[in-house]
Amino acid sequence: MDKISSNRVIKVGIVTEDVENTYAKFCELFDTLEPYESHSEPEGDWAPLKYQKYKGEPAGAMPMKVKCVYLDPIYFEIVQPMGDAKSPWHDHLREHGTSVCFISLYINGFEQHIDMMGKKGFPLIFEEEKGYERYAYFDTLKTLGFTLEMKERTPKQ
Repeated sequence: MDKISSNRVIKVGIVTEDVENTYAKFCELFDTLEPYESHSEPEGDWAPLKYQKYKGEPAGAMPMKVKCVYLDPIYFEIVQPMGDAKSPWHDHLREHGTSVCFISLYINGFEQHIDMMGKKGFPLIFEEEKGYERYAYFDTLKTLGFTLEMKERTPKQ
């Protein structure tokens, strides 16, 4: 693999100090759509498969408030990190204030993408496994101007 398997952006992640205010401003500017897909967990016992790692270390609780603004064909995920946890969202907010943090693509071949991105000089900085989907954030901010998130929605058996 030498290229990302998708060119379709699905989500833009914004971090903010005040999710309610940022969400309200989006809704003043855009005629937003109703959610077009469920973000609820599918049935199954996923707990044994779940984990989070940030910068190679197991991650603790990462409390946050989240609101989504659905446009066509993407959505904005507005994240307000809570507390003082170590997370990509907390770090981005501390360093850059309210701004675009990440852009997300659905991909196929999660481990292959992690390997390919590392070989291209973009190491994995955050990884979350939920059992039914997984996320990876790559250190692309200085080169691309945002953190690249890749999501795969292939349930593990």
